[in-house]
Amino acid sequence: MKSIIKFICIILCISAFFLSCDPGSTTPSEDSTPSPTPVDGTPEPTPDTTGPDTVPAPVISVDIDGTEFNDTELFIKSVVNLTASGSGATATYNWSLTGGGSFNVTTGATVVYTGPSMPGPVTISCIATDGDSVESEESSISYTIYDMEDSVLWLDAMNVGSLVPFVNPLVNGMGIDQWNDRSGNDNTADTPPSRSLPIYFENMVNGHPVLRFHENGIATNPYFTVFESASLDLSDITFFIIAKQSGIDTINGQTNHTIMAMDSGFSLSANEENTEFSFIVNGEASASFPNTDISDFAVISGVYNRDFNLLAVWVDGEIKEAVAYSEGMNCSGNLHIGGNGTTDSGTLEGYIGEVIIFDKAISNEQIVFISGYLSAKWGISVMKK
Repeated sequence: MKSIIKFICIILCISAFFLSCDPGSTTPSEDSTPSPTPVDGTPEPTPDTTGPDTVPAPVISVDIDGTEFNDTELFIKSVVNLTASGSGATATYNWSLTGGGSFNVTTGATVVYTGPSMPGPVTISCIATDGDSVESEESSISYTIYDMEDSVLWLDAMNVGSLVPFVNPLVNGMGIDQWNDRSGNDNTADTPPSRSLPIYFENMVNGHPVLRFHENGIATNPYFTVFESASLDLSDITFFIIAKQSGIDTINGQTNHTIMAMDSGFSLSANEENTEFSFIVNGEASASFPNTDISDFAVISGVYNRDFNLLAVWVDGEIKEAVAYSEGMNCSGNLHIGGNGTTDSGTLEGYIGEVIIFDKAISNEQIVFISGYLSAKWGISVMKK
């Protein structure tokens, strides 16, 4: 019996040996297969499993090209060039717009935005995409431009009244007793009793009318007054005025020429020699623009920002001076256009075409846009940036 068992074990061992030698009995693993070696002996490169590189977000640069003014529909068309860069030579750029207006793609990296009347807020966005369809993070630029209807006062020489009834249209040389407010706040400017009247001149500047203030030697020199209005009790201000200084009163002995002033709060005036102009807050702080000749029409603007304790004055879209002032500005009383409301020796010897006042400190970019609107309307050359 023992011999039979021993014989069976020998047979099983021999069978196992032959099975282990059969090449078809097992399948070698992939890991056991040697990597092929190129004929030049250089190992084959390791595959890149990290995926394509990320695309840098584009940098958007802006160039304010200007504005166009439509006098009939009273809107401003702003033109802005935007260029994307910094995302690589193979990147393409995909633009999108949120807000009013539209834009045209001139090249893949450049668009020209055209906005309607003060469209803000507007956001223009750009995403860069490379050749592997990998997108960058979105870059965007936003700005808000104030509508004239956002103002608390808007006087335009196109919109005046006359003591002479039933006269339409107005004619050259006519005395004007009322200047109508277009802001919707009913801040009509009137000529105070016993004053001379500002004179209306049509087609004076770029086809637009203006008002002449102050006749040399007249004892009761003309100016307008907006009588006490709650909407002009300002603690911040941005103003724009189209004005021209035309001469010096040799009879009344003027030592300054007030272009605009509140009874209390601020004033804008020129010195006797017509060589220095000042935006003054509370009779204390002054931002001036010396050696600036406005013997021709200019866009004059001023800002007081209480949050930044700063007042600044601009001429033709260019900032002239900014001054720190932390005492605040508190306007009250009447607003006078073309004079200071107290003396005949402080009235303007010159012309005014338009006055715009906001009850807030608007941004430098917004000042540039509105200066662009005024320059386009009145044919005045201003700085673009």
